[in-house]
Amino acid sequence: MLLQGCQAGSPLSFWKKKNSSPTNPPGTLIKAKATGLTEPNQYRVDLRWAPALLEDSRAEDRTWILLRGKNSEEPTPYITLNKDQTSAQDLKVESGTSYTYALGFFEEAQFIEKEKTQITVPVDFVVSGTVRLPQLTTYNRIFIKADGVILTEGNRFQITADELHSEGGTLVTANNSDVNANESHSEATELAVIQVNKAYGTLHIQALGKNGSKGKIGAQGVKGLTGPVGVNSELVRLQPVTEDWKTFNWPPVFIGWKMFFKCQNPGGSDGGQGLPGYPGAQGGTGENGSNSPKVFIEAVEAPDFKVTIDKLPGKGGDGGEGGPGGEGGDGGGPGNWDIHQLCPTPSKGPQGLRGPQGPKGETGRDGEIAPVCLKLNQKEDGECSQFFIKNGVVF
Repeated sequence: MLLQGCQAGSPLSFWKKKNSSPTNPPGTLIKAKATGLTEPNQYRVDLRWAPALLEDSRAEDRTWILLRGKNSEEPTPYITLNKDQTSAQDLKVESGTSYTYALGFFEEAQFIEKEKTQITVPVDFVVSGTVRLPQLTTYNRIFIKADGVILTEGNRFQITADELHSEGGTLVTANNSDVNANESHSEATELAVIQVNKAYGTLHIQALGKNGSKGKIGAQGVKGLTGPVGVNSELVRLQPVTEDWKTFNWPPVFIGWKMFFKCQNPGGSDGGQGLPGYPGAQGGTGENGSNSPKVFIEAVEAPDFKVTIDKLPGKGGDGGEGGPGGEGGDGGGPGNWDIHQLCPTPSKGPQGLRGPQGPKGETGRDGEIAPVCLKLNQKEDGECSQFFIKNGVVF
């Protein structure tokens, strides 16, 4: 049947609202619902309206028409309805686009709108390859491809959607290769939550704790003590002392000095070797590995949904290296030497040996396995008593 007064697809410049239903707010008698198809971001809009909408004109020979407008565009005729038709489908919609649907009929070359409704077609999220995501909570459907890997960020990760479709994708709650060796402590995602109405396919979850960081290097040992002072040299008289000898004012260097004295203990004038340095301090204890994160999964309808969870706590960090040994002590100072240079010139003692390296620190404690709860098809599995929900938020 041809549309009265216009062609399909043409704007209705004479579209009138004057006789629209005054007692019902917009959308009361006509409903629109976006239904997802098999592929991501493919939808249809299902429209239904109450039979009462047509009753006031059932006796009239009128042709009812469904109009459609896209975003801010003026609605145009979309479907001419059959008699007593109360539903329709729109298969040509785009994700993220808003549509206006209006029901009415022509009367004296003017379109009379009786009811209308609006709907925005949802947008899906597709995970292909490795992506880093802090949350996934603003999408209608989530598709995780076979090669899709989600690396979470932060201390809590949440997936909230109407539908979850996984083709064998992976959710990794932490990445141990990213642990900073200089971290003062190690943290991991504390809680991973998935709450959807429907779940399909297979999902693999790696609930990984973070490895602890390595302990700090021990402090350096204390420097060793100074070696002993060298033994003084000594002169021995060779000639007997006469009265004239005692009273003679000898010059500092007397040419015949060696005739009367000789050197005693020539080798004892060197300083002694410094003492060894003290051992270095023990290295610091490695940081504790974090627990594997808690995992909570809830799907009201999950007819063929399968999930596997690897619960791997973080390993304790290695102990820090022992501190370097202390520097050896300084050599002892030389003994006194005679101004007449009869004995060899003494020297300072050699420096002591460096102290030994300190012992390695202890290894940090490994993390523990945290509880997991699965609520699929109204059945609970796991340690669900370890979780509680308040205002829809899982703790």
